[in-house]
Amino acid sequence: MSYQDVRVLCGNCGSDATSIENPAPDDLVTCAGCGASDRFEDVLDSVNDHMLQEATAGIASALSTGFKRGGFDGFKPAKLAKKQFRWTSTVKLEV
Repeated sequence: MSYQDVRVLCGNCGSDATSIENPAPDDLVTCAGCGASDRFEDVLDSVNDHMLQEATAGIASALSTGFKRGGFDGFKPAKLAKKQFRWTSTVKLEV
């Protein structure tokens, strides 16, 4: 297993969020670029939802590729609507 540095990014402008050491749920996280801010707990929720969307898309793509390689051309993953997130991260999910 490999580890990576993870940055929290503003969904509006893509800039880094401010870093808070040992944050509490109600601490404010602010975008260094546009100044948008949210509670730390809300930022975590947004990042978690973003990662879930990315993981779901990655799994669907891997399944589609696997089925095609196995000769099952009829498998088509459902089209998933891309949601805009207030906060995202630099996490790269590998399937």
